Amino acid sequence: MSIRFVFVVYLLIISFSSHAKIYSWVDEKGVKHFSSYAKSTDAEEVQLEAPVSQWKKTEIKIIDEGFDLTESERERIRRDVVAVYEFFDKKLYFDIYKTVPVSIKAFGDKQAYVEYIRNHKGISRQSKDNSHNTLGIYLPKFNEIVIYQQKYRERSFSTIKHEVSHAITDTLTPFVPSWLNEGIAENMETIGFEKGGFSIGPHLINYNHMKKHKRESKLLPVKEFLSLTSKEWRKKNIRSGYVMQTQAGELTRMLLSTDTGLNFISRLMHNYKRGDKTIAFYLVDDEYFGGTGMLESKWSLWVNRKQSDSIAL
Repeated sequence: MSIRFVFVVYLLIISFSSHAKIYSWVDEKGVKHFSSYAKSTDAEEVQLEAPVSQWKKTEIKIIDEGFDLTESERERIRRDVVAVYEFFDKKLYFDIYKTVPVSIKAFGDKQAYVEYIRNHKGISRQSKDNSHNTLGIYLPKFNEIVIYQQKYRERSFSTIKHEVSHAITDTLTPFVPSWLNEGIAENMETIGFEKGGFSIGPHLINYNHMKKHKRESKLLPVKEFLSLTSKEWRKKNIRSGYVMQTQAGELTRMLLSTDTGLNFISRLMHNYKRGDKTIAFYLVDDEYFGGTGMLESKWSLWVNRKQSDSIAL
């Protein structure tokens, strides 16, 4: 079957409704034709089946363990999850054709959350020991997001979006560096839709922490930051009191704020999606316009800026 034939049939499939008939016939020159009505007594009806889309509507299982979610809040969670999926699909070009199966378990208080994590089989000792410092967690082995109701309720919903980002990244591109995985997740906390497009709102916690860490000279130069292996980054993140997480969030936010930076993130993600394990620093000169010097310069300006408005994507 020729490529031309396949292309013609595809056009016909998408051009007619499911109730329309398609006929084919061969003329005196031996050329095969297609139309929506029989132009020849020899015309035969073509039995075609349109390709079935593999996209599955996002179905998120929400388990309420004392959180007392209202139906409107459940609907909001579903919309938030869709926004994160669409960002990966439309802005990072992941061509997501099915959702990553995830259930969300929402506890009413932190104590119940910590006890659940610490008593859960199959979770690493480090995650269990560190559970009291986290707002939520994604458990890859179980495709489960676990959160708890925080004093500022809005932050609980932001945490869900954060963990959904981890679920997508860990499932589709497991080799992505920890800083980039965390940086994207931090920014998904405030993602939404505005004027027909994506919008990433201000992240006041990260902004204020970044200013504080800068005054205390705790932020790393970009070259050093991007040269860390994922294992080194995670260790340094915990030992530093999550300074690395703040820097990852703000560095990623800076990149998302420009087309050049967004393209850089997309290229990095696809490199790692293909199985590349190169440390990010060694990819900057090839993948980022202006190279390391330009990236360092923009970061220097970024950490000294005033709080920015939402980022339109």
